[in-house]
Amino acid sequence: MTFSKAVFERIQQIRSSRRHRACAWIDGAVDLQGAFIEKFRAAARRTEIAIVATFLEKAEPKPFNSAVLIDCNGDIVIHQRKRHICFFDVPEEACAPGNSSSVFRLATRRGQVAVGIMVCMDREFPDVASDLVGSRVEIVPVPNSSSLVDDLEVGDVRVAGVRATAFQSVVGIAVANYPEPKDDIPLL
Repeated sequence: MTFSKAVFERIQQIRSSRRHRACAWIDGAVDLQGAFIEKFRAAARRTEIAIVATFLEKAEPKPFNSAVLIDCNGDIVIHQRKRHICFFDVPEEACAPGNSSSVFRLATRRGQVAVGIMVCMDREFPDVASDLVGSRVEIVPVPNSSSLVDDLEVGDVRVAGVRATAFQSVVGIAVANYPEPKDDIPLL
């Protein structure tokens, strides 16, 4: 098979564009103890509510797609790194995967609740849910950015998967997705 020079030039353009987008994204990575997360910590203290905040965590040699659970006192009580990276997606393919999950007993006005976090695509893998359930999780917030309902290739299988995991594990799973036009959840 013979490819023209134009094909190779186009492949090189695509590779260069992918690298540029990944580098630009990585440049926006923040420190766990930095000003970006501190704003969420201050908001949790001010409002006396727990917050899940997501961020691209600065790390070497690669950043992490991370989330934190901040309690109503402004303390970071869970620091979760996404375990299953979308290696098919620019720029996230530039991230390193996390390697564990944890559960924290969060104090609320109505008592304690065991909380664990799944980040986006982690919801599609049984090992993450299994680890959380094994640690007696009760509620699992899932910050997410993908088509959940109207995916052209798989329809609503992601929503069905979350429902099945919640049902089989007897836990509450709350997926928070971006609204349209970025993703497919319409604003009410």
